[in-house]
Amino acid sequence: MYKILALFTVISGAYAEVDFDNYIQSNKELIQAAQQGVAYDELSTAAKALVAASKPILNAYINKHKQCKDYLSKVLEDSGLMLSLDAETIERDYHDDGALPDAEFTCYHAKDLLVHPATVVVLTASHPDNKETRNQIIHELEEVAAHAIVAEKLLK
Repeated sequence: MYKILALFTVISGAYAEVDFDNYIQSNKELIQAAQQGVAYDELSTAAKALVAASKPILNAYINKHKQCKDYLSKVLEDSGLMLSLDAETIERDYHDDGALPDAEFTCYHAKDLLVHPATVVVLTASHPDNKETRNQIIHELEEVAAHAIVAEKLLK
């Protein structure tokens, strides 16, 4: 089974410094697991861990970008619900922001650190294990990698 590395949050003074390296490494491991045909239950467990690991990042993002508070707080609040949705609903309500308040563009990258792994959980629960679904899972996780790069820069 693939090990998902823990994400550490270090608090110093009034600022939170988030270590993106572990989050990014965990995501890379999850991509490799999907590519190598690891069972859906293991992919789902790893994606849930990535959802959990995203939460300190979103909280740090809220602290730095106050304009994202309502938007990202709603994402955090709904994170458990997202895991039980169907693929169409998570796409409409969270990828396309149908269930989220309006926000500045800078807020979207942080949101997607949670929403894309949550979508992987949804896909493993509701879609057949075939090439098409695995490609979709890999695509979701590749998007995580791209958003993580931008979110990390915006958090510095």
